[in-house]
Amino acid sequence: FSISNSNYKNRVYLNENIFPEVSVKQENIASIELCYNDTIGKLHLVENVIYNSSNSLSFPIIPIQSFTRIGYMFSMFKNNLKVEAGISGIYNDAWYATSYSPALDDFYLQSKSKFGGLTVLNLFADFKIKSATLFLKVERVNIGWFNENTFIRDCYLAPPRTIRFGFNWPLTN
Repeated sequence: FSISNSNYKNRVYLNENIFPEVSVKQENIASIELCYNDTIGKLHLVENVIYNSSNSLSFPIIPIQSFTRIGYMFSMFKNNLKVEAGISGIYNDAWYATSYSPALDDFYLQSKSKFGGLTVLNLFADFKIKSATLFLKVERVNIGWFNENTFIRDCYLAPPRTIRFGFNWPLTN
């Protein structure tokens, strides 16, 4: 559990017409974060939720963000191979994300399109032998299932479904 508050004043930003402006009044951004991480039997649960609130019209933020991971853990080969397989999801509430201007190499405000408002699901499997971990992950398995808004920013498509695999082997003395 954590709470944070940030204050800004005299911040320079680009408005919707891509002209620079200065925010002359005090802007506050408050965040509350709740975390849960527990193992119940062979089930591993991780939940992280962030609520953001702002009085600023020039500093867009995502109101609600959430990360959830549910994994089932078991052992194989006389407990020498530890396996965790499951699903994880990321949710971002719909918000007016800034647009990007390649000519200026900077972001500017926009209020025409909201982005987010959908959950992105990932499937994963981790295989651990002593200190080495092999992993397999299918990212964004649900992108395009329901003809949802798959843009992450104005004119920028979300990455497609991706399969990742690899290993992590920390080398320590």
